Amino acid sequence: MVQPKISRIHELDALRGIAALGVVIWHYGAHFGARPLESLLFPFYNSGFLLVDFFFVLSGYVIARSYWRAERQYRFMGNLWTRIARLYPLHLVTLLATALLIWFLPMAGKAAFALANADLKHFMLNLFLINNVGFQDGWSFNTPAWSISTELAVNVMFLAAIALRKRTALALAALSFFLLLLLFSFSNPPYIVAHRMLGIIDVNLVRCTLGFGSGVGIYLLLHHFRLDLARHAIFSTVASVAALGGLAYILATTGAKPGIKAYLLSIAVSTAVVLFIPSSRLLRQILSHKPLTYLGDISYSVYLTHYPLQLVFLILGTGASGARSFDSPLMFVLFISVVLAVSGLTYRYLELPSKDFLIDAWNRRKRRIQQVCGNKKDA
Repeated sequence: MVQPKISRIHELDALRGIAALGVVIWHYGAHFGARPLESLLFPFYNSGFLLVDFFFVLSGYVIARSYWRAERQYRFMGNLWTRIARLYPLHLVTLLATALLIWFLPMAGKAAFALANADLKHFMLNLFLINNVGFQDGWSFNTPAWSISTELAVNVMFLAAIALRKRTALALAALSFFLLLLLFSFSNPPYIVAHRMLGIIDVNLVRCTLGFGSGVGIYLLLHHFRLDLARHAIFSTVASVAALGGLAYILATTGAKPGIKAYLLSIAVSTAVVLFIPSSRLLRQILSHKPLTYLGDISYSVYLTHYPLQLVFLILGTGASGARSFDSPLMFVLFISVVLAVSGLTYRYLELPSKDFLIDAWNRRKRRIQQVCGNKKDA
């Protein structure tokens, strides 16, 4: 299962890191009820959750670029195991940490922060990473992991589709995308009730599928239909700046309870960002600086560790001033610094080693099976 290395797109890594921090800032305001440095960070406090759509689009592009290749696409089980090795270890550790911390919340006088769905059913859903595909009653445990759940489900569908013949995969992908887009576009109350469309389809799973599908569409444009935006670097720079400005405008004006159109617009603008920025020499230079690309490296850890770290801050308390101290810029800087430091450690000592261990285990198992099959043939 050793594959030729696909070069990373550092400018998109950097944007993923910035987006992860944007989600952290959104949760800081939403969970702590405080907005330090609001004049500077208002778009993130206002609608930072919409940056998850950028994750979905970027994931679709990156995964299609890595897996939809002749030498790899037909290895469904191996590809799926690689995705699990990438996503699951950190999810498991942060799930267990969150479950333990939630148990301590009432003892620390913070019972109001305990989630209503922190029960055995939802723990099992989280354990199997199906916590947000339609079986759940609401948010539970490490709440940001909802998007990891939907993404893994969409990954399974995508990897299964590309294991088919190319034309069949393209037809299925296009048909599914446009049917879901049509359904999502016209789905408003009473068609959406409690995060379910038509009573059966999880709305966030559809949202993830549309974002991921848009990223796959970028891959097809650039690598299948050979769209060469590098020849139009100035246009790409203008389009990139416009897309980033559009994304900032959406974050600043949408609010905490957006309608369907806001999500579709967020996906569309995120698609433009992912499409044009790699072809802009100016933005590549700006976003390829080491601190930004490192932030991209640890972005998955930033995304999954920040919620349990919020619980730690709540349990430890903030002195005589109580929750009001979260309004302090110093407390905000301290929290972000802790998130980045912990994320650096989990990336280096958990994410990378566990992924390598699981992939090596799969390769060893595969070699043993091949050896046994070879011995049988010789016999």
